[in-house]
Amino acid sequence: MVAPAKAASPPTDVATASGDKSITISWAPVAGATSYNVYWSTSPGVSVETGAKIAGVVSPFTHDGLANGTTYYYIVTAVDARGESVASDQISAAPAVNVLSWDDGNWDASAWN
Repeated sequence: MVAPAKAASPPTDVATASGDKSITISWAPVAGATSYNVYWSTSPGVSVETGAKIAGVVSPFTHDGLANGTTYYYIVTAVDARGESVASDQISAAPAVNVLSWDDGNWDASAWN
């Protein structure tokens, strides 16, 4: 009997960037992946079983409509013809309003919660 092929590798280099009421999640492409799923929660320890699933996304993906100052936790999976991969490492970020400030004679964009 031949063992079934393993699903795609999990996404790596997962990163976040905060915006006003949004978080953009990006990751390195996974060979053979046809889509990706993002799972999220406002509690640490998000998993495929406990997180809210956003299916069929691509990198970078922007999660909109969030509350500024609230921390959101994410994992990402890759999907290929063999199924869904195990999850990436968990990452987190909090959306924030970007404001301009005067710093040493230059405008400087800083996050402000």
